[in-house]
Amino acid sequence: MHSSITNGRGLDDQPLVADVGRHCSGFLAAAASTSLVEWSTTGPNAGSCTLPAASFFCRVYEMASSMIDTETLDRRSKPMPWLLAVYGLASFVHFLHNAEYLNGYPNLPVWLSRFQIYGAWCGITSVGLVGYALYRGGRPFIGLWLLVLYTLLGFDGLLHYRRAPPAAHTLAMNLTIWSEVVAAALALMAVVTIVVRRIGNAKLERLPG
Repeated sequence: MHSSITNGRGLDDQPLVADVGRHCSGFLAAAASTSLVEWSTTGPNAGSCTLPAASFFCRVYEMASSMIDTETLDRRSKPMPWLLAVYGLASFVHFLHNAEYLNGYPNLPVWLSRFQIYGAWCGITSVGLVGYALYRGGRPFIGLWLLVLYTLLGFDGLLHYRRAPPAAHTLAMNLTIWSEVVAAALALMAVVTIVVRRIGNAKLERLPG
């Protein structure tokens, strides 16, 4: 895999959009003059493009290879643990407030108890802990998908508004609900970013060349 972009500058030194834009004119010119992509399967050039002139698809592959690399992936993954920790804390505060002020939350089921609320939080949090352990322990894809599920569960606080509008909740209730939702959304974006980049990385590694 390539580890840098054109002129030796990494993603941190030059915005991704600028790199894509710089290559677009070359891509369009190649697309206009290229109707077939061929790959050598034998000889010294096996696995490489053999078209005369520049192949559009080969250029796409080369640009993608230069922009997705292990170093960049690791660098972009650094905020994820912190965002997950913030989400976990916000989730705990919301469930704690919900459990301790259960009778104040409007229109909740009469059978719901504070112990059930704490149990639900423990179950949700265990999904995140297992997911992160797998992500760090050699099963990154399984772990990341569990983390996607974990962060999606952070939106369950919005179900309170199906039972009563925000105006029927106290300021503290609304703050804990929305703090959990916002933190879950930020953590979800971080996790999904890594999932998408890892999938793209894996696909590029399977391409010939």
